[in-house]
Amino acid sequence: MKFKILSAALLALMLSGCSGKFVGFTECAKDGSPVWWEYPNSHGSFEGIDVNAANCKKH
Repeated sequence: MKFKILSAALLALMLSGCSGKFVGFTECAKDGSPVWWEYPNSHGSFEGIDVNAANCKKH
């Protein structure tokens, strides 16, 4: 039973990663809020996303 739950959770995590990318636990948006995943814009580009560790220290 535990294996089925773990497998389902792992599959969901893998599928959610298809549309975005994991940036870690120490990155923040411009407003200081933590960001774990980045998702591309409607053109499929990550350009213009300002997510970095320095944003966490501003606020």
